[in-house]
Amino acid sequence: MTPRQALIAVLDRVFVGIMRGTPGFIAYPFSGLVARHIAPRLYPRGQRYARENLPMLRPDLPPEPALAAMWDNMGRTAMEAPRALRMVREGRLRIHGAEHLRDLPVLVAGLHLGNWEMLGPAIAASGIIGTAVYQPLASRFRTEVLLSQRRPNARRLLPGNEPVARPALRALMEEKNLLLLFVDEFHSGVVHAPSLGRGPRRKGNIALAVRMARKSGAAMVLGYCLRSPGPVFDVHFVPVPLPDEQDAAIDALDAAMEAVIRPNITQWFMLHEWRPMG
Repeated sequence: MTPRQALIAVLDRVFVGIMRGTPGFIAYPFSGLVARHIAPRLYPRGQRYARENLPMLRPDLPPEPALAAMWDNMGRTAMEAPRALRMVREGRLRIHGAEHLRDLPVLVAGLHLGNWEMLGPAIAASGIIGTAVYQPLASRFRTEVLLSQRRPNARRLLPGNEPVARPALRALMEEKNLLLLFVDEFHSGVVHAPSLGRGPRRKGNIALAVRMARKSGAAMVLGYCLRSPGPVFDVHFVPVPLPDEQDAAIDALDAAMEAVIRPNITQWFMLHEWRPMG
């Protein structure tokens, strides 16, 4: 472990402890303070990538305010993770389009927008306890923090670093239930989707989601969260009709993702990892 990694590990435990035990009127302003002043310094490469990406993806945005908004959302989301269930109990969750989840099976193609940890609670609040795929983090401590908040809202959690296609399909085909799969994943140094001008996307979870939906007959629904001051979180579920042909179906999902991500680029977690040639 490098000195920088050790520092991040220590800060992680300190911040999680503060966020777990502090009243909201202190915790939420504190998370914003950390997000704006500490996160950019801990991740200089992410700051550089995001600064390079903004003129390509949203040339209309002034770079400095956009970068500040990105880190504010990203830092707050990380800090809020230990409080996800509490934030739901505090009434900070608003759900739009829950009716699109009720005709099971449904595959929810999740996006890392706003505080994406609100997707699971929103699905559960809609009366459905489904299966979700998650990506274990490098930090076992942080992974366990996330799972502690996700377990009450899921029937089964499938680690994305293991083969998931068979149990995921079982949730759709045999259980006739809901599957949550994030499709804008960062894997092997590449943000696989959406294309955002890079050409057709044919690898990663976007292709896996389309294959599973077509094989199982599940409805494809785009799921995403947008942050408002408060904090308040608006979770949206939007149906995505898929053409019969595989590549055309991937393109349809890719276009639906881009239509949501580009206007809300400062709330997209992958802005600091996305590369134009990736």
